Formats: sequence, C-alpha cells, structure tokens
Amino acid sequence: MKKQSVVKDSFLYTGSYIFLLLLTIFIPGAEIVTFFIMPIPFILYVVKHDWKVVSVASMILIFITLWLATAVTMPLTIFAVVTGLMLGLAIRNDYRAYETWAQGTVGAVVGIVAIYLFVEGVLGVSIRDAYERTVNESLTMTRDMFESFGLNQLGAEDFELLQDQMMGILNILPVIIVVFAMTIAFLSQWITYKILNKQREEKLTFPPFRTYNLPKIILWIYFFTIIISWINAEDTSSYLYLATINISHLAGVLLILQGLSFIFHYVHVKEKSLALPIISIVFLVLFPIGGIYFMRILGIIDLGFALKKIVQK
Repeated sequence: MKKQSVVKDSFLYTGSYIFLLLLTIFIPGAEIVTFFIMPIPFILYVVKHDWKVVSVASMILIFITLWLATAVTMPLTIFAVVTGLMLGLAIRNDYRAYETWAQGTVGAVVGIVAIYLFVEGVLGVSIRDAYERTVNESLTMTRDMFESFGLNQLGAEDFELLQDQMMGILNILPVIIVVFAMTIAFLSQWITYKILNKQREEKLTFPPFRTYNLPKIILWIYFFTIIISWINAEDTSSYLYLATINISHLAGVLLILQGLSFIFHYVHVKEKSLALPIISIVFLVLFPIGGIYFMRILGIIDLGFALKKIVQK
C-alpha cells in the first residue's frame, strides 16, 4: 500500500511540475505566475515522503527535463527542487511559519544563483552586458523621442547621470535576488499551507502580520552598514562597499515590513478601519520614493522605541 502511494504521488507531483514547466516554456507571460508556484509539487512531495524517495524522484525528474529543453528546463528544475526541498523539510519538521519562510528563502536564493551561474557559465550569456545594452537602447530611444518633440532640456550629462543610476542597480543585485527569493518562498509556502490544510485538516498558517517583529540587532546592522558605506563612498567598486550597501538595503527592506506591521498593529489595537493599512500599501507601491523612506523610518522608530508596546498600553 505504501509503495502504491509513493508511485501515485510520484506521478501526480512529477506530472504537475512538468505541466507547469511546459506552460513556462511555451506560453509567453505564463512565467509571471508559474515561476512562483513551481516549487509547490516538490514541497508537497517532501512533506509526504522520506529523503530517499525524494532523492530518487528528484534525480529522475532532472533526467526527464534534460530531454525537453536543457537550456531552460535544467536551471528551472534545480531552482524548483532546491526551493521545494528546503520548504518541504521545514514544514515536515514542524518549523514555525517565519522559520520555514527563512529556510525557503535560503533555498530560493540558492536556486536563483544556480540559474544565474548556468546562464553565465554554461550558456555564455553575460547578464551584465545584456542589461547594459538594454539600458543604452532605452536611453537612446528616450533621447530620440525627446528630440523629435523638440524637448532638448536634457543634455548629454543628464543622460550620463541617468545611465550611471540605472547601472548602479547591478551593485545591489544580491539584495534584489534575496527580496525576490523572499517573495517566491512566501507565496509558495502560503499556497502549500492552504493545500495541506484541506488535505489533512491541519491549521498551518502565518501568524498575524501585526505580530511581525525584528530583533533589535537589525537596527545596529542597518546603521553600521550605512556608516561604512558612507566612509567608502568614493570607492564604489570595492567589495566592502558592495557588501555593506547590499546588507543595508536588505535591512532596510526588513524595516519597511516592520513599519507596515506597526500600522496593522495600531489598527487592530485601536479598532480602526482597515482602510489605513490598505492606503499605506497603495501609497508605498504608487509613490515608492516617499513611501519607502516613510515606512522605513516608522519601522526604525517602532523597533527602537517599542511603539507596539506603547500603543498596546
């Protein structure tokens, strides 16, 4: 009976993954959705079966995907397997929701880095060069469009400054990868919780977002890395500068979440309308420059002065 269950689950979850993989390859735009849910079949499989069965099934699946379109399927499969394995093990071992999310984020980062290395090393495609070409083409089109409408207020120096700012995004590529991995891990984990709750009548869920609270060490890391990046501001190509700027940006993202959680906490304690946090999120999305700074400052104040406890009193 157990053997039949293993075979059944192997066909079910392998078939589900291959279906998602084919959608990703052959339907333009599908990857916007499928990329976030590709790890789910692996998560469910890992939760149900031991590591020996999972290892064999993963190797068989990787072998199968080699026959489809190696250049695309191999890195995607490695990403899905690693992310699904990390999340699945955490859920099976009854980790708390945020611990599971953290472990899944690590898995997703490893998977994304594997894709990056595959594209750069095996396919010989330089992501940096491709991005630089895209930036140059976009700026050229913008300059031509301005000139065609007789808008010549922006000179060559302005476009060079804009180009430098856009190329500077490459300096924070690591933190972009981490934030992207956090998003993938969260969505995969949340959907998996919903599926398992229906299948097993469990109550797997994230704690209320209003209870989200960072350790205060994050504040010290944030301020320390900012100071170090200021000191090394003249040498933007040094490893120390790149490391500190990425760590400070990542800490900044976590502080933004801290600020948002305070708004949810305030609404809950004071029994205010949910319109306030919704408006805050919309403001953050539509006006990111002002919204990010405001929410980050709110997160710093909340974490540093325990605003949640003050509001609770």
